[in-house]
Amino acid sequence: MPAADTTPERSFFLMHESQLRLWGPAPAWAGTYFLTYGVGSNTELAVTLFDIGVDRNGALYGNAALAAGFKSVIPFLRDSAPSLEFGLITGGMGLASLRNGSFGGWMYAIPTIRLPVLRTRLSAGVSFATEQLYGAGRNEFSFAASLEQPIPIPGTRGFSLVAEWFSGSHDLSNLIVGATWHLHPALLLVLGWKIPTQDQFFHINEQALVFEVGVFFPRIGRGPAYDDHDDHGDHGDHGGGHTREGQANDAEARNAHDNHGPASSGRAPSQRGPTAQTPGDQQALPPHPPEAQAQDEQRATHP
Repeated sequence: MPAADTTPERSFFLMHESQLRLWGPAPAWAGTYFLTYGVGSNTELAVTLFDIGVDRNGALYGNAALAAGFKSVIPFLRDSAPSLEFGLITGGMGLASLRNGSFGGWMYAIPTIRLPVLRTRLSAGVSFATEQLYGAGRNEFSFAASLEQPIPIPGTRGFSLVAEWFSGSHDLSNLIVGATWHLHPALLLVLGWKIPTQDQFFHINEQALVFEVGVFFPRIGRGPAYDDHDDHGDHGDHGGGHTREGQANDAEARNAHDNHGPASSGRAPSQRGPTAQTPGDQQALPPHPPEAQAQDEQRATHP
């Protein structure tokens, strides 16, 4: 499900997802790969390779589609209620099937909010996709919802319990529950369990283990630094499945500290505020005028 954060400007985020079932009459593996690039203004571009699967005999299966598109998170109530992080996750992708060469698309609009006190992230909205993503003959609307609950654990950073669900009878109609963990500022791990919900039967032979690994690549070229600051406590993210901006803040802060001293306060300037200066960007102060210097000396002599 689309996350409630976006890749920071001029940065890449690469992620792999595996769904693995080693038991039952039909053991199988399926993988999805996606790469995003932040273009600023809470927007990212994405290229995704969906659902490359292999069954117990080594034969390929799954929808196997190549997609390209964008995602934006439109903020609301930023001035009146910034702690709610209320926004609209919206985006779309063009899809090309690698199985039969057909074309389709995927669009979604998902409001999102973070609850006070508990800091729970709730997202719920609508998704429409064609059979290149949902499976043969499935061109339909779905309800999509997710929940993220940060869990402060001593000695860890960015640990959250998560759940997401797509309604309907298509290939994405699953309930996935699990946890995310920022093992390192540039590394995100996700471990979960998938339960298909296409029908009323939830047999163990249809379920699967879900494992994801995401890697953040710091911004390309020279740019203002992120700081090592966390708006939301120990979890250090902006909600949703893949919490990239929190990783970027930590990684950029360390780079800024190594190269220029302590990083400036505030979020990514392109998304949160004015551009921060590094020492190399600072301009020399103008010379002190002689008249002002004379006045200073006179004040020092006659307090």
